[in-house]
Amino acid sequence: MVFEPFCGYSESFAFPGRSARVLGAVHAVFVASFEKFSFSLLTHYYRHSITLIVMNHSPSSRHRLGDLQLRLMQILWDRREASVSEVHAAIHSERPLAYTTIATMLKKMEERDLVAHREQGRAFLYRTIVAAEEVNKSAGRHFVDRLFEGSLANAVCHLLETNQASREEIDRIEKLVKDAKRRAK
Repeated sequence: MVFEPFCGYSESFAFPGRSARVLGAVHAVFVASFEKFSFSLLTHYYRHSITLIVMNHSPSSRHRLGDLQLRLMQILWDRREASVSEVHAAIHSERPLAYTTIATMLKKMEERDLVAHREQGRAFLYRTIVAAEEVNKSAGRHFVDRLFEGSLANAVCHLLETNQASREEIDRIEKLVKDAKRRAK
């Protein structure tokens, strides 16, 4: 566990199975990296007690989507803008979900700043405010970090070993590697 203090002095503190250093000021803010996850920890010291408030502040966490959320985003990316009933009709043949489920999911996605709406008559028209590329990058980072401990090389090796790649795909991968080498210099 790594702490980067912003103020105060430090004293020992233990997480279950982990030892760490915390700040001994009246209140202090610091950032911790804990098993590949980033957290903001705010400590308040009261007489003989410590209160920790833990908030996940990973910038890509808002782009991490479940299957249904991703499908709703795909529908909105394709249509640019759609009402709840249009989104419901588009997904109903794949997944027979209630209209209210779609409406609730879109509302929750709006709270996470993934989509926005405008009113047209009595209908809400939703549109994405996050580009597909941002979601893809976030999902790719999450995939590499979670399954391959951040090793891009291990992820690529695994994908090449477990999938049939055509000669064209291998040529494209080689070109991407050459381009990445040039950028890394």
